[in-house]
Amino acid sequence: TGFVFCLRKPFRPSELHGLLFQKQNSISSPKTREENILFPANILLIEDNLMNRFIVARILKKAGCHVDEAENLSNAFDLLANCNYDLIFLTCQLPDQNGYETSRRIRAMKGMEYIPIIALTSRPFSEYAQKGPVAGMNDFIPKPITYNAVFKLLKKWLSRDEALDLLPVFDAGKLL
Repeated sequence: TGFVFCLRKPFRPSELHGLLFQKQNSISSPKTREENILFPANILLIEDNLMNRFIVARILKKAGCHVDEAENLSNAFDLLANCNYDLIFLTCQLPDQNGYETSRRIRAMKGMEYIPIIALTSRPFSEYAQKGPVAGMNDFIPKPITYNAVFKLLKKWLSRDEALDLLPVFDAGKLL
């Protein structure tokens, strides 16, 4: 009994967990292709609105993610200092600081250059397109948030081959 799989370096802990989880599930019971598509990733959700936070967290958990929720920047930066994340969902309209400035601060932290930051915004795409990439954000989801939109971005940013091609390295000095 055993199994063989290939994992390219550098890899995220969630990728190893995903391979082990996928193998365990394939042994225990046959499943359809859709049921095997899970994202066992560690996600930080920074959203001050309780209803939005509830909806996004529920969607992420349904997709197989572990979600830490932060309702303000103090909580967010405490979590970032103590945990490793594969992806960050960040609202653009926080009461204590806008999401674009928050993204810059996250990128300035050691080890945060490679973590995709996804903007959650109710503003027009043109605003995100102008401000988001400059602030170190990688992508966005328009509000109201849907399962399909979140699933599409999880697939885009957590599927290793696609994410490596898409992910720029941010120089924190140029963002501040």
